[in-house]
Amino acid sequence: MDVLEIINEENRRIKDLLSQIKSESGKQQRKLLYDNIRHDLDLHIHAESTVFLPAFKNYEEYQLILNDLYASQNDIKSLLKQINSTDPNSIDFENRIVELINHFDDHVAREEGEFFFAVRKIMRRPERERIGRLFKATQQEREQAA
Repeated sequence: MDVLEIINEENRRIKDLLSQIKSESGKQQRKLLYDNIRHDLDLHIHAESTVFLPAFKNYEEYQLILNDLYASQNDIKSLLKQINSTDPNSIDFENRIVELINHFDDHVAREEGEFFFAVRKIMRRPERERIGRLFKATQQEREQAA
């Protein structure tokens, strides 16, 4: 599968989970949803930062957006650490979830809008499919190591 399709699919799944947790009121269900979000984001960000984004490090014209995407990933990881230590029934949890949603939405907008357009211009589908296979393999390795 094309890496852009994989990332798009994962972004939709994570957005759905974020939407569910925002409207969920039960503590146990919120914790379960958050654990799924954290897991999915960990695998997603790991594969993006080790396989997908580095594939474009030699393209000088994309360094600014790459830096922005790496920075937004770091913001998301930082928020996940903060949420880990927050009671799922607290207002802090809700506020941090909203902040996570906003950061993730911004990341997805930059990635799927501006960056995906550039990727399609410089990389043909067979190469994107090769990177897609590496992307999924990296995620499987990380999951098995956990």
